[in-house]
Amino acid sequence: DTYRKQFNIYYIISRTSPDLKKLTGYEKHIAFYKSPENIEVVEAADILCHTHSSSYVLPFATYKTEALIQTKQKLFLQHGVIGSKDVSNLYGKKMPHPFTDLFVVSSEREKQLIARDYGFHPDEIIVTGLARFDQLITERSRWIKRYKNRKKLLIMPTWRPKIDTYPDEQFMESDYYQEFQALITDERLRELVMEHKYEASFYLHRNFQKFSHLFHSDFVDVIGQDTFTVKELLENHHVLITDYSSVGLDFSLMHKKVLYYRPSTLIGEDNAGESTDLLPGDVIETRDALMESLRESKMPKKFKRQLSHIYAFDDTKASKRIFEAMQHHFQL
Repeated sequence: DTYRKQFNIYYIISRTSPDLKKLTGYEKHIAFYKSPENIEVVEAADILCHTHSSSYVLPFATYKTEALIQTKQKLFLQHGVIGSKDVSNLYGKKMPHPFTDLFVVSSEREKQLIARDYGFHPDEIIVTGLARFDQLITERSRWIKRYKNRKKLLIMPTWRPKIDTYPDEQFMESDYYQEFQALITDERLRELVMEHKYEASFYLHRNFQKFSHLFHSDFVDVIGQDTFTVKELLENHHVLITDYSSVGLDFSLMHKKVLYYRPSTLIGEDNAGESTDLLPGDVIETRDALMESLRESKMPKKFKRQLSHIYAFDDTKASKRIFEAMQHHFQL
C-alpha cells in the first residue's frame, strides 16, 4: 500500500494457490501464472523480486526467455536463512549471468558467508531480514497467549533426493519410512498423547506427500497436503520435530520449541558434515532421548538468547528495509 502509488507492482500467482485469498484488494495487481498477462508483466518489468530462481517467473524456459530475464534487475528475497549447508550451486553469482543483483540476508554472519562463498560483492548483499518473518514476529505474542496451555506436537521431516522416485513398496523398505513409521507408533509417544494431553500430527514434505497414505497411527494424525498450509501448521502447534528443514527457524522465531531428530539411519550424504551451531534447538540422535525431551514443551531459554545470531532483528520492518535498500541500489 505504501509504494503502489509510486510503482507499478504485480504479483504472479497460480489460480489454485491457497495464498490467493491474502491478495484480496489487490486484484488489479495480480497476473496469473501461465496466463498471457504473466508474459506481458515479465516483459514490462524493470525489477524481478524472487524467492527462488528468477526463471520461475515464466512458465517455460527457452534461450529467448532466459535472455529476457537476464535484461532485468533482480532482487533475491530468499525463503529461509542460509546456515552451514552450502547451496552456492543454486544461489551463487555465476558470471556472466548472475543469479541475482541484490541478495537479502538476515544477519552480518550470513552476509559474510555469502560474500566469501557465493561470489557476491558486499555492496550486493543487504542485511534487512526476511519479509516473510515480519508477520511471524507481529503475531508471536498472540500465538503464545492463545496456545499457552496446549501441547500440540508437529512431526515434519524434510524429503530425501532419489527416494521420491521410489514406488510404494520400495519406499516402505527405506530407513526413512521405517524410522518415522516407528516414531508415530511408539508406545511412549502414545503415552504422551493419551496421558499427558498431547495432540500429535505428522506432515510430510510436499515432495513426499504421495507417500502419506503409507503412514498409519491410531494416535498421531497423518495430515495431507491440502488440509492446511505449512504456515497454518506452524502457527497451530507448540513443539516441532524436524530433521533438517528450514521451517525450524520459522518456528523458533515464534519462541516455540524445535527438536532436530537425526538418528544415524536418517543422516544423508547431503547433511553428514553440517554444523549444528546455528540450529535453534537440540539435535537428538535416539528415540529414547527424543521421548525424554518431549516431557517439556517450552522453548529452552538458551535458544531464545541465541536467536539474534541467526536473525538479527526483533521487529516487523524487514519489508520496509528491503524496499528502501532496493530503491537505493537500483536508483529508483
